[in-house]
Order: sequence, then C-alpha cells, then structure tokens
Amino acid sequence: MNPVHPGSHSRSGVRAFRPLSRYPHMSAADIPVWEAFLAAFPRRFVTIEYDVRVGPGRPGLPGMAAWGERMARAISQLRIDAVGRDAERVWLVEVKPYVVAAALGQLLCYRFHYCAERPGCAVPGLLLVAGGDNEDIGDALDAFGVQRIIVRLG
Repeated sequence: MNPVHPGSHSRSGVRAFRPLSRYPHMSAADIPVWEAFLAAFPRRFVTIEYDVRVGPGRPGLPGMAAWGERMARAISQLRIDAVGRDAERVWLVEVKPYVVAAALGQLLCYRFHYCAERPGCAVPGLLLVAGGDNEDIGDALDAFGVQRIIVRLG
C-alpha cells in the first residue's frame, strides 16, 4: 500500500505525471491518445499510477494451488488505465480511441470498487480521455459526472 494512493494495487506504482516509454495495460490504440493528453495537459496531475486493479476478481478452479488462485483473481480484476491525483482529488481515468458507451460503465464500476476497497475515501472524479467524440453519449456522461477530454491526434 502506498501513502499517496491508499489501498492501491498497481503494476506501475505512483510516479510523477510525465511521458513514459511504456504504459502498463494500455492498448496500442490507446497510447497515442494518452500521449496527446500528456502533451496537451502536462500539469493536469501531480502523480499518476497505471494499471490499477480493483474489484475481487474471479476465483480460481477448485483445488487450485494458492499461487494459482492469487493469479486467477489478479488477472480477472478490473483494471483502471490510470489513477491521477491533482491538488484537490483523485481521478479515475479511462483512455479510449473514441468516446464509447462502454467507458461510462467501466468508470462507474471502477469508482464503486475503488471506494469499496478504501472505506472513507473521498469520491474520486471520473475522466474519459478520447481521441474522438460521440455526441450521442455526451449527455449520459454529463448525467453521471464523467468529465471528458477529447485530444487532437497527429
């Protein structure tokens, strides 16, 4: 557990908010979007953590060794692309090539499990970073308090 993001379980650990050579868990389609965001908003967060796992995951098969059970749970947990902290709060970040409805469900599930695993935590902000917008989904994102940032690619 780390003091900046209590209860955190990530592969990257908390680090300064700056470009990296690799972003754990992000897909090849997500990386250019994230790098455009970093370039456009270099001071958006003070710290960032990548590939943060939340939720209980699924149990292993009956009779599985303890190490196998741990691995089964870890690989089946929900994985937040990034958890950033600005001067005021924690933000759960989903990165997509385009705004899609699935991102809303992902972010809401992330927040539910993030807070369930951190009793008394302040409710984190939800941020969708995308390379293209979808006006059909914007009102729903607004209704659930999801901030979206559309970045210019190329």
